[in-house]
Amino acid sequence: MFLRIARNALYIFAALFGISITTAHAIGVPKIERLTPENFAELGFEISVKKEYGALSVEFTGPEKINRDCPATRSGAYLLDETGDELMVFVSEIVGHSGRPNAIGYQMDNANRMGVFFEYICPEHHLLDSKRYEIESLADFLPEE
Repeated sequence: MFLRIARNALYIFAALFGISITTAHAIGVPKIERLTPENFAELGFEISVKKEYGALSVEFTGPEKINRDCPATRSGAYLLDETGDELMVFVSEIVGHSGRPNAIGYQMDNANRMGVFFEYICPEHHLLDSKRYEIESLADFLPEE
């Protein structure tokens, strides 16, 4: 289901910015790069995950661009149940923003797994270098107790 939503969002993006549907279909969902506690800082990301009043509080910041000319164009979050089934997906277009993308949120139910991502879409001459940087589970970033 998420891939269908992402593909439809890509078609809308392609129509708005004049990218041919053939090119947009060829890329599909950008290559996914998993962010882990070991690699996120070296890739230019910052994250703060804290427990506050029984919830997880998160602030996620990414680099302004990747590959010199590929800006952040989308951010999103998803919630998975204990079996990995999607409960919720939210995707937001980043329009008219300069600077580093930033997302702030909360997760109330720790029985489920919450992930977050930023997508960076490159210009047509190197569209295939586009990437989605994704944290699969915010719990992986909780400080040791």
